[in-house]
Amino acid sequence: MDAAAILSQCSLFASLDGAGLAELAALCSEVQVPGGDPLFVAGAPADCLYIVVTGRLRALRADGSIAGDISRLEPIGEISVMTDEPRSGEVYALRDSLLLRIDRDALLGFVGRYPTAMQAITRVLIHRLRQNLRPQTAANLPARQALAIVPAGPSVAIASFVDRLERSFRRLGETPELLDAARIDSDLGAGASQLPLTDSVGNSRLIDWLARREAGGHRLLYRADSEREAWAERCMRQADRVLVVTDDRTRPIDS
Repeated sequence: MDAAAILSQCSLFASLDGAGLAELAALCSEVQVPGGDPLFVAGAPADCLYIVVTGRLRALRADGSIAGDISRLEPIGEISVMTDEPRSGEVYALRDSLLLRIDRDALLGFVGRYPTAMQAITRVLIHRLRQNLRPQTAANLPARQALAIVPAGPSVAIASFVDRLERSFRRLGETPELLDAARIDSDLGAGASQLPLTDSVGNSRLIDWLARREAGGHRLLYRADSEREAWAERCMRQADRVLVVTDDRTRPIDS
């Protein structure tokens, strides 16, 4: 990963020159957070700042209400890091996510040498503090949520359902992008869609590829042709909503 390129696109550090970006990149480490897992909880020490490389996370206030969703190139935890206070709320991954981590002491030493970075951080702090005073509404949530379409059993053929769904979105003026195992294997190599989630290198590469698809602005439709394949699990971990398709021959899954 080119950490300097990622930092150059983040609002906190976009004003830095090449030397500053290179110095800051050397302070970064990579962190992978599986979808559904917490990044930190309320009351945890504010020992670092994060930048989202790929994925999406959600911030909750202490009362459990939604403070906001955090997407690619956005910072996480900058308020508590700069105020040296425990985390005020919880942040967890909505999807498999890849982050850059910068330890607090290293960051404070860096901004002492680069005042322009401190000014940018201050602007973001003010924006976030204002945002935290407002309740999260549907208007603040992602407009084009990614959907996973998964069959409920081996007898369910979902190709025609997905085709109708695509046409419906097109009638609404959207241009959805269909992602299935064949597309992944074609673009990333045979077997890429079935890589286990424990394959950290392959996982990072695939997540980055999927994030670039979403950055194109299209609604993503993740299609799994079998509920038991590794790609089906990947679809459900990457999507904002999951549609489980059934038919009159498929027995409902026991809860």
